[in-house]
Amino acid sequence: MTLSVSVIIPIYNSIDDLPDLEACLLRQTFPAAQVEYLLVDNNSQDATLDRLQAFAERASGEGLTVIPLSETAIQSSYAARNRGIRAAQGAILVFTDADCRPEPEWLVGMVKPFASAAVGLVVGEIKALPGDTWLEQYAECRDVMCCPKSLRSPTPSIPTDKLPT
Repeated sequence: MTLSVSVIIPIYNSIDDLPDLEACLLRQTFPAAQVEYLLVDNNSQDATLDRLQAFAERASGEGLTVIPLSETAIQSSYAARNRGIRAAQGAILVFTDADCRPEPEWLVGMVKPFASAAVGLVVGEIKALPGDTWLEQYAECRDVMCCPKSLRSPTPSIPTDKLPT
């Protein structure tokens, strides 16, 4: 069975985050033919949408499907995610944010548990970027954002029979 995946990323005034995000998406090891990246601009006031369109063209030349979308009616990351959901073609929906830096194996790890028909939801780990302030350094030192430590599983997943209906 070939799994198809839609990665949905809401974006607002994130021109400074885009170069790193683009590089991370291009380095994903998940098969490019099985994924689409839906980058949803949420009515940014900077050059974000122009940058997304340019990235989509560049990514296409590298065999990656990047689809820039816009959500202008409602200013909210939730509305932008919902816009991405409506446009998604994948059987599996994966979410991240513009200020996140997905590691190369991130998408492979998110999709792998779905090989079991019993899995209906997967939660990924959040790692804080290296920080400068004492609070950021404390959080990094204590792994306060570390999902495996919180949930006692390297990639927590929830069986479909445990999901609310």
